Amino acid sequence: MSEETKKKMSISALKRDNTKRINSLPRGENHHTWKKNPDHLTFHKRIYRKLGKASQHKCVDCSKQAKDWSNKKRILTQKMEDYEPRCRSCHMKYDMTDSWKKKIIKNLKRN
Repeated sequence: MSEETKKKMSISALKRDNTKRINSLPRGENHHTWKKNPDHLTFHKRIYRKLGKASQHKCVDCSKQAKDWSNKKRILTQKMEDYEPRCRSCHMKYDMTDSWKKKIIKNLKRN
């Protein structure tokens, strides 16, 4: 195949509109690679797709611009309604339970 033919084929492929095909592909739980218990990064991508950026919301505690999605139950759940937008300061205060503080202090003493 000549270089000229390759170039023409490449241009032709770029001109094709694949929107219908792409939109018809299975998404979410219907996708063949869907995992019920995803890794941390995948889970955060799901939250972002479903709820948007946390920075587009106000912190539920102080009304400043949010930075993070914080879990109400302090455990990883698949339910999107369990997440609230929080600024970094309020998120750290919210997550600072007594058991977490003890864990941090224990790790600091080791070093």
